[in-house]
Amino acid sequence: MLAAGAAGSLTLLGACTVKSPTQTLVPYQPADGIAVSSGQVDARNLLIVTKAKGEAGVLSGNLVNLGTDDVTVTFATDSGDGTGATAGKVDLGPREQRDITGIEIKSVAAAPGALTGLVMSTGAGDVVAQVPVLPPDLYYSTVTPTPGETPDGIESGTSTSTSTATSSETPSETTGPAATTSATTSAG
Repeated sequence: MLAAGAAGSLTLLGACTVKSPTQTLVPYQPADGIAVSSGQVDARNLLIVTKAKGEAGVLSGNLVNLGTDDVTVTFATDSGDGTGATAGKVDLGPREQRDITGIEIKSVAAAPGALTGLVMSTGAGDVVAQVPVLPPDLYYSTVTPTPGETPDGIESGTSTSTSTATSSETPSETTGPAATTSATTSAG
C-alpha cells in the first residue's frame, strides 16, 4: 500500500512539469550588459561604466568572431540623427574571442542606471543598440580607461559622422543619445 501511494505521488508531482516550460529553452541575458550580433560577430555583455552623466566612461564586453574570415568591428556612439563619434576599431581573426575592457568614452550621455545608444559595425552592416550604463561599483570598480599605447588589432577612434541603420535582429536595438569617444582596449 505504501509503494502504491508513493508511485501515485510521483505520477502527480511529475505531471506538474508537463505545463511548465523548461527554463533552458527560454532565451534571456544572464549578464548586466546586452548581447548584439552582426554577421559573423557576436558581442556579449556590452555595457558602459561611468561615475555620472557627462563624465568619462568605459565600454566593456566581449567580442567573438564565429566565422572563418578576418573581421573588423567598429564601435561608435549614436546620436539618433546619423552622426556619432567613432569609439574604435577591433580586428578579430577567424574564431577569435577578445575582451574589450578599455574603450574610453570621453563623455557619457546618460547617467548610471540609464541606457545610451551604441553602434556596432561589421562588414555585414550596422546594429544600433541601447547599452546599459552602470556605476563603477562592485564588479566594475576596476573597469577604468586604459591610458597609453593601443594594443595590436585596435585603432584609436576619432570624431566622425556615421550613417546608421537600425536593424530588427534583436529587440534591444534602438537609437539613443551621443557621446564623444576615443578608444584603447586590452586583448583577451
